[in-house]
Amino acid sequence: MIKELLKNKHSYQWQFARIGGTNRVVIERGQDLLHLHTLDQKLWTALACPANNLMIDEKTLHYLDADDDGRIRVPEILTAVQWLCAMVSDVETFFKNSSEFSLNNFNENNPDAQTLKNSAITILGFLKASSLNTISTEQTANIEQMFVNTDFNGDGIITTISTTNEEEKKAIETIAACMGSVTDRCGLEGITEEKITGFFTECANYLQWRAIAESNPAEYLPFGTETGELFAIFSGVRNKINDFFFQCKFAQYNNDFANTTLPVNFADILQSPHESELQTIIGKLPVYPISPNAVLGFSGKINPAWETQLLQFYTKIFTKEYSEKSMTEAQWRSIERKFEKYAEWLTQKQGAKVETLDETVISELQQLQPALLALIAKDNEQKQNVDAMFLVDKFVCLHRDIVHILRNFVTFQDFYTSADSAIFSNGTLFIDQRSCSLCIPVQNVDAHTTLASHSGMFLIYCDCTHKQTKEKQSIVTVLTNGDIDNLMVGRNALYYDKNGEDWDATIVKIIDNPISLRQAFWSPYRKISQFVSDQIKKFSSSRANAVEDTMKKDVESATDTLGTTAPTGGTATTASASAAVPFDIGKFVGIFAAIGLAIGAIGGVLVSIVSGFLKLKWWEMPLSIIALMLVISGPAVLVAWFKLRSRNLGPILDANGWAINARAIINIPMGNTLTAIAQIPYNAKINIHDPFAVKTMAWWKKLLIAVGILGIVFGVLWYFGLIQKWFCIGI
Repeated sequence: MIKELLKNKHSYQWQFARIGGTNRVVIERGQDLLHLHTLDQKLWTALACPANNLMIDEKTLHYLDADDDGRIRVPEILTAVQWLCAMVSDVETFFKNSSEFSLNNFNENNPDAQTLKNSAITILGFLKASSLNTISTEQTANIEQMFVNTDFNGDGIITTISTTNEEEKKAIETIAACMGSVTDRCGLEGITEEKITGFFTECANYLQWRAIAESNPAEYLPFGTETGELFAIFSGVRNKINDFFFQCKFAQYNNDFANTTLPVNFADILQSPHESELQTIIGKLPVYPISPNAVLGFSGKINPAWETQLLQFYTKIFTKEYSEKSMTEAQWRSIERKFEKYAEWLTQKQGAKVETLDETVISELQQLQPALLALIAKDNEQKQNVDAMFLVDKFVCLHRDIVHILRNFVTFQDFYTSADSAIFSNGTLFIDQRSCSLCIPVQNVDAHTTLASHSGMFLIYCDCTHKQTKEKQSIVTVLTNGDIDNLMVGRNALYYDKNGEDWDATIVKIIDNPISLRQAFWSPYRKISQFVSDQIKKFSSSRANAVEDTMKKDVESATDTLGTTAPTGGTATTASASAAVPFDIGKFVGIFAAIGLAIGAIGGVLVSIVSGFLKLKWWEMPLSIIALMLVISGPAVLVAWFKLRSRNLGPILDANGWAINARAIINIPMGNTLTAIAQIPYNAKINIHDPFAVKTMAWWKKLLIAVGILGIVFGVLWYFGLIQKWFCIGI
């Protein structure tokens, strides 16, 4: 159907608007919905999106996801829009974004629309609504309640309340126990037609399989009704007895093997602390002592790990055939052949799900098959009416949300109008005196950053924990304003979702990109300042550590000297030790000379810079300062300008499972709306008295210092003749 509608694409005049750096179609009229199928898909902003983690009713997303694959695609949206438009007489109703719908707006010329209308009236009647003219999403939210304790509700499932016949009720319970039950719309466990036919197929196969053994019981059931029980005993010792007779044959081949030391370390057995380990080790030994005569006795030296099973085999199976107290290999093979047909018959077993039922019970249940299928047919008769009721819920949900979805799918109109109204934005993060309004849920932070890092935006990933429920989720938010000095991994924040619930948030990852031109302009100076600060800290720390180490060594040296000095001559010895190290004046002269050369070099550079600066004309001085700042900050600002112009929301959504078809640019003006900085209210009163403010000198002192500095500057400039030169004095 969609392919046929796509044939005529140029008969409708669409309206476009420049939004986010891209020409996007404007959806604002009913005719836009009627002709949506003619819009070239290359012009759609998104081609697919996940059917979860979106800020819209989950039922609406479920209804749009027609194939229930967890994704919503263009064909599914087109199908939903066409169905909605066919149901109403006035398509403008969808632009009201209302949860209520007037029943008079159903299309009178469409039988399906009239079916929906009748079902809506049925729902309103069941709810005893005050008005039968309108229906809302609140009234259809719990349609399932209409089917509580109902015998037939059109879901193809029958329960024990679907019949008053006790035999049929027991049959439903039996089939559910054997084949498994299914939950119907009223919440009860029941069975479907598939379960019923499967059960009776199992019954027929089981009876057919049983008939094979009953046709020749002498071969298939050598011990009558006890055959199954005895076969289980036989199977329990079969491999162990076969091993015994094989080992006896080997003893006949090699006499040294018989009664030799067994390959088990008995010292380990005695030292084993657990009985289970002992049983495991002993269980690997022969069931009976190996000998060339190959006779298995049922008394005497029986392996204690197999004694119970072996004696059970003897009393319940062997004694039925033989009277001896021991068994030869020929006797064992004779018993083994007796179970051959039974074992073969077991491999052909069918109908295992009903084997617990007696044949008489199965026969009685088979008589009820037509009655149970008749109940299924009666329930299916209600399917059309009941499905129509659920279609009413689908209709009112899509009626309320379809335009909102289109404005977030075909075009990002809602996002560019207000980021809070976008269906992919989940809440607001408050951090560092800022609120970030574009917050998007993330399933896997590491996987998300792989693609989202190409967005060109400053991204903050946070792990959030709900204050009360302790539920956890991860989000990514976009920072587009302010500074980043105080942002670091591990810092805490507060997150509010769209429902107003607050979550504790912790930064777990940051993707660094320019935030603003102002931040980019000052970033080189911040980096230089940080670098100088770090170097000073490193130098100070290293020098402090060196001083501490020197002091420790001096103290240790003095302590050692005192310890080796005699009491009577302590002072003289200490003095002599101190005098033992002569003062190296040449070394210190060299150090001071090096320091002087360094200071001189630095001073020379500073003098040349200052002298060159002072040679400039007075109006050239500020220009040179500005030029220097541009040289330092210019590259950073230029790079930031290009990045800020190309910030794209697409990679962030693509990393979340969207299929973005057009660029979603976030330019500087748009970005400023996504992050709000704290501002004092315009009508607030401020007490400027700060009891902890740093004390400053009186104003007249500041004035005197300023006048003095200006006088010194004026004197220096006059001395070098710059004042005369600049202002043409005495020339």
